[in-house]
Amino acid sequence: MGWKRYLNHWLCHTALTGLAAILFTAPAMALECNTVVSESLTLASDISCSNAGDVGLTVAAGASGITIDLNGHSVTGARKERSIGVLVDAGASNITVVNGTIASFERGVVISNSTGVVVSGLAVRNNRRDGVAVRNSSDVTVAGNELNGNTNGLVGSDTGNLTVMGNTGEKNSNVGFDITGGIDIDLTNNESLKGAQRAAFRIVGPATVSLTANRALGYRGYGYQFADAPIVSDGGGNSARGKKKNACFPDPCPLELK
Repeated sequence: MGWKRYLNHWLCHTALTGLAAILFTAPAMALECNTVVSESLTLASDISCSNAGDVGLTVAAGASGITIDLNGHSVTGARKERSIGVLVDAGASNITVVNGTIASFERGVVISNSTGVVVSGLAVRNNRRDGVAVRNSSDVTVAGNELNGNTNGLVGSDTGNLTVMGNTGEKNSNVGFDITGGIDIDLTNNESLKGAQRAAFRIVGPATVSLTANRALGYRGYGYQFADAPIVSDGGGNSARGKKKNACFPDPCPLELK
């Protein structure tokens, strides 16, 4: 990873977490698995979950203006079915989750039916299915995270105004970054390294997506895969290093690659 990418990653992370620090001050709290969060908090210790259906932290239905600062701690599961590390759902708005590790659930972070959500500065690792899943939501930013060792690093479906920026996905076995449907999707300065049996970046229509300065390296399938004619804006600087740089169904491919 070059110095410019490190700088961009750091600036993005610093801006988002710095803003969160300015906007709230919350006492450090020690919490158990399956806690429902209704106000801003700073985690004081790790959280461990062990059962199917466990959810480490759930943002309360309809909650607004909450920041969850993991404070360098981890929320860890046992890779059981239906388990989730952090769940933002049911009409939540203006929610921020930052600064820690979420590992070994079925899905690490799930954002569903919510708006104005920021996920930044997380290490989301070794989840059975998705590292971060965003669906049926709007105005969501996933920036400056490490998404490693999941089946899919990030999955976005039917979401509007989704910004995915400055994330690194490594050894995600199926797809690094997977977008299906949605409008005004921006993928900028992300990289998918190793793994990716299907594709490092996969875009499926109907989706309106902008791709800028993304990097695919060490994938086993395709660098970039496009299906069902998504509308793609090529911001330039996208690259793939491998034999199968792209696959487009139907042709022509909408992306110029370095």
